[in-house]
Amino acid sequence: MKKIILFFVCTILPAVLLSQTPTAPSGKRWQKVNILSDEFNGDKLDETKWDDYHPHWSGRPPSAFKKGNAFVEGGYLKLRSTLKRDPSTVNNPLKNVWVNSAACVSKGWDAKPGYYYEAKFKASSLSMTSSFWFRVGDFSEIDVIEHIGNPSIEKRQKDLPFEYAANTHYYGKHKGLKNKKAKWKMPTRGRDGFHTYGFWWKSANELLFYYDGKEVMKIVPRVPFNENLKMIFDTEVFPFAQAGVPSIGLPKVENLNDNSKNTMMVDWVRVYELKDEEKVNDKISFKNTPTDLSQETEYTFDIEYTAATDREIVVGFYKDDNWVASGKVNVGKGRGVASVKVILPELPVAGNGYSLKSHIRPLDTTWRNAIDNDEINNVSISKKFSQIIPNGTYYITSASNSQRLLSRALENHSARMHDSGNFNDQRWIFTHINNNVYTIQNKLTLRYLEVPFAKCENGTDVATWKQAIASHQQWQIVENSKGSYSFKPMHCPDLALDRAAGVLNANVQIWNYNKTNANQQWKIIEDTNINNRNLLSPSILSKKIETDKFLVYPNPSKEVLYMSGLNVGDEIAILNIQGQEILTFTTKNKKEVVSIGGLSKGIYLIRKNNKSLYRFIKE
Repeated sequence: MKKIILFFVCTILPAVLLSQTPTAPSGKRWQKVNILSDEFNGDKLDETKWDDYHPHWSGRPPSAFKKGNAFVEGGYLKLRSTLKRDPSTVNNPLKNVWVNSAACVSKGWDAKPGYYYEAKFKASSLSMTSSFWFRVGDFSEIDVIEHIGNPSIEKRQKDLPFEYAANTHYYGKHKGLKNKKAKWKMPTRGRDGFHTYGFWWKSANELLFYYDGKEVMKIVPRVPFNENLKMIFDTEVFPFAQAGVPSIGLPKVENLNDNSKNTMMVDWVRVYELKDEEKVNDKISFKNTPTDLSQETEYTFDIEYTAATDREIVVGFYKDDNWVASGKVNVGKGRGVASVKVILPELPVAGNGYSLKSHIRPLDTTWRNAIDNDEINNVSISKKFSQIIPNGTYYITSASNSQRLLSRALENHSARMHDSGNFNDQRWIFTHINNNVYTIQNKLTLRYLEVPFAKCENGTDVATWKQAIASHQQWQIVENSKGSYSFKPMHCPDLALDRAAGVLNANVQIWNYNKTNANQQWKIIEDTNINNRNLLSPSILSKKIETDKFLVYPNPSKEVLYMSGLNVGDEIAILNIQGQEILTFTTKNKKEVVSIGGLSKGIYLIRKNNKSLYRFIKE
């Protein structure tokens, strides 16, 4: 999917799929209909959902649908109209076929009254239709939009490229009824950019049409439209004034041969049905909140919540049951995790007697109106944290002998012990996240130490993986005695990295943590052959992120990131360390400036075109 944000300011948008569905009736909610929805992000058309031609109609002369002219490429459904033969070689260019048009038709008769349909697309720049419509029933046709992107008749350039034309037609037992249509003038031309065209088949007698989420037209059909239909995207030549569209002129040969003009591009189509709303009770709880905090003047706490409607979530910070400070966020109806920042007036005194209290309440009310609450007592504050191992490259060595931890492809990226050697498969890049939690990356393979499948069982073998965005790929380092450390996987902190049975060349596993267990004692020895403190691989942290000419700097950064080496139309996403999208946008220039002032401190990921991951630090 491609989410577009034209420019960044300091506001950071939540990473949710922003549907443009109409407001659901009371007691109802919209739910996606997957059989008719498609993001077109694969490498080919989903043959379980679509035909790449029109199986029930050959097309409108002088055009005819060509199988394969509808295809998926670059995250879009593309409907390309092409030249079949030169119009000068046919007897009558108005009637004899010389244009190959395109159609994409749903496999089943799944479109029905009650659904809301929306498609985001850009029209072709041809004197042909770019259409989104429904037919193949017994008597009805609904044209959500038949749009002429670039009429060959010059005088029509003033109106048709701005026209949103909807229509209804009648066949079978209702043949002879006059079509009933509606028109609306769009603020921009359909060929100039992507817009969302929506249609709520609200009932058999009420058809509502939307533009970028706003209702703009309504048609009451002449007879009830109460049959299932197929959903269709297509292109057609309109040689004469017909279907409510005035004469537009035939498409130009040079435009049919120009792929920048001859293609209707559909970003996505999404369909929703109304379902009974689930009864929701307001509920709140702290999520993964530690009870041992280091001295800071601000803290961020994750709160898991269920909200029956728009609510406020408040987190209070207390010392000896006396209020010190609190933070508040607003959340919408539904379930989720909210991050609440609490800013203290001064650095708290190290010690015990602290507590955290949270509650959920109606908007613009007080604690007296709390609906649900949660509390964590016996919170202690330790002196301001000092990072136990600086960022850099290290050998992970057994405290009992000289063997080192390595990982390499020839052993399926397993983690095991081996005699020491001057090889990158024995070097590990430590990157601090917070509170002595690190990602640990093999310098040879650039893969990260992890517990596969997030298992939390004694004897689970440890390996490496190509990303480190989940807790089973992050390790807390604890010092058992001077110079001796243990590694605890964050998803399962009661276990630790363990040399199986303590034998030479042992596989490395996780086992119940015991600070006196010799098999869990490790030396972390800095690689002194290179000065790589703070130097990490190009795919993660460095003062600049630079891969394939894509450059992000400064890194770390407080307020803005500068990105260069982009292509117009690149899809960029910023994710938190858990892999949740925080912000997405489509580039409009080869260089972009991104405001990150609203992000909390920590490590974030940058995803480019839904493929590569890079990291940066927000200070």
